Amino acid sequence: MGIQTGVAISPTDVMESSFESGGLFGDPKIVESLRDGSEREVPVAAGTAPGPGKILKGAKLLKALPALDRTGKVHGVLPKVKDLARYSKDELKILAQQLKKSVQQRIKVTSRMGRDRAHGQRQGAEQDLIKSIEKHLRDR
Repeated sequence: MGIQTGVAISPTDVMESSFESGGLFGDPKIVESLRDGSEREVPVAAGTAPGPGKILKGAKLLKALPALDRTGKVHGVLPKVKDLARYSKDELKILAQQLKKSVQQRIKVTSRMGRDRAHGQRQGAEQDLIKSIEKHLRDR
């Protein structure tokens, strides 16, 4: 008898996303195709630009901040310390909270699965960013 592992698959997993402009007077939306074959519409929030992970802020296009996913970890490109001033205080507080949860989850996974260099480096990068965000918020 051995340990069985598998990937959790849900019928509501997003398989594909497409952007629809809404034409001249319609509202833009994102249509997500789900694993079960159905589709769902996701309205585009004001201030977002079409394209993955990009947000209009002022006159500049910024990458959206990474967020926790269903694995309990933060994935995606972490913002550089020099760019923290471009984000609001609330955005940074939320990111710091999510990074703390992510680091805790990464520690759990490491203790269960063993060390992995790439995962260790990501955990370290997240911990460093938490410290930088906290310092930035104190100095603001």
